[in-house]
Amino acid sequence: MVGIGGQVKPAIRVQVDPQALAARGIGLEDVRTVISQANVDLPKGTLNSPRQTFTLNTNDQLLKPEAYDDLIVAYRSGSPVRIRDIGKAIEAPENDLTAGWFNKQRAVVLAIQRVPGANVIQTVDTIKAMLPQLQASLRRPSRCRSQPTAPPPSAPRWPTCSSP
Repeated sequence: MVGIGGQVKPAIRVQVDPQALAARGIGLEDVRTVISQANVDLPKGTLNSPRQTFTLNTNDQLLKPEAYDDLIVAYRSGSPVRIRDIGKAIEAPENDLTAGWFNKQRAVVLAIQRVPGANVIQTVDTIKAMLPQLQASLRRPSRCRSQPTAPPPSAPRWPTCSSP
């Protein structure tokens, strides 16, 4: 059985300057509305034929901070006010209040527990063989290593991965 801890989901965060908002007479609700309208994932229409009807779906989600920075929040004196004029969009974790740690470094921890009847030696060998593939799938350059998680000293060494 494998439990994963410390993983983070990537997200785009929009950080706005309250003074810039106030100077332009823009409220946080205005910013929220523009962002939510820019990320609509709804059916766009239908294609009809005598035998079938197809619903047209597209994904309008913005995926890069630059796309959010270009969103127009309001118009002031005939000029557009964009997110970049009142703040910035950044790539960040969806929830920056949770994290996994190993030896005082952020880490993704794979907690692997023995299942009754499983061949422990074969399981450890399989995990070690998969470490390069796991390491390649991480977003940042990382190193993976095994670390014992419980006594006795003869217990198998389990892998952990951490980013530098």
